[in-house]
Amino acid sequence: MEVVEFLEVSYACSGLCAPDLFYLTQHIDEGLPTGGCGEPIGDEFGDALGGIGAAGLIAGFMLFLSFLSSYCLWKKYDDE
Repeated sequence: MEVVEFLEVSYACSGLCAPDLFYLTQHIDEGLPTGGCGEPIGDEFGDALGGIGAAGLIAGFMLFLSFLSSYCLWKKYDDE
């Protein structure tokens, strides 16, 4: 709830994709929310999360390569 309150106070938003009908943590006298919180969050954390996503893709690709390289260690080949 503290995160929701921080977002609503800092960015004057409510909901994620589309604005909700009312604020969750603010008084009704504040009026109707003007926008959703998805865009401000994306603007604030987009660069940092992009780097984490790229690192995750690289790590996944390396794990896939290590699986492929270890495949020949446990595969039984016919002695013909």
